[in-house]
Amino acid sequence: MMPHTTLDAHQIAPKLWMGAAPPLGLLLASHGFDILVLCAKEYQPPTEWFPGVEVARVHLSDNGRTPFSAQDAFSAFQVASQLAKCIKFGRRALVTCWEGRNRSGLVTALTLTQLTGCSGVEACCAVRARRIARKGPALVNQEFVDALSVIPAAQVRGTVTRNAAMAAGLPG
Repeated sequence: MMPHTTLDAHQIAPKLWMGAAPPLGLLLASHGFDILVLCAKEYQPPTEWFPGVEVARVHLSDNGRTPFSAQDAFSAFQVASQLAKCIKFGRRALVTCWEGRNRSGLVTALTLTQLTGCSGVEACCAVRARRIARKGPALVNQEFVDALSVIPAAQVRGTVTRNAAMAAGLPG
């Protein structure tokens, strides 16, 4: 498997982007990304291949044979929590998987719920509306969609989450 040679990514919310397997080298740093999240279990190249960018990892499968486990959900949630904190501090992030559809969609949607206080369903809809992948629509893995659907909207949102929600085009 060779990574893509161009940046195939879309902005989902301010400072939060989602895309396919990232190009190697300085391209991400030159596009202003501070953090790269690699979500594809089968594509976890060394950090050195992405100079100038912090690399976070979650090893998720999307092969139709490996069930989505509680450990997978926990790992995705942990990375999304860390990512939301970084974005709140002004860092720019790119969440990727091989095709930029399901695994990156899950982590991106989880990040949105934490940034904005929106529900998992709202986050899923936002990701689907904003990520136009080359190989088809985002978040079609039903296990990931089901996992997102149980996340309620925050009952109380502070100024920061309301502003983040409005900036992301979500209900405030």
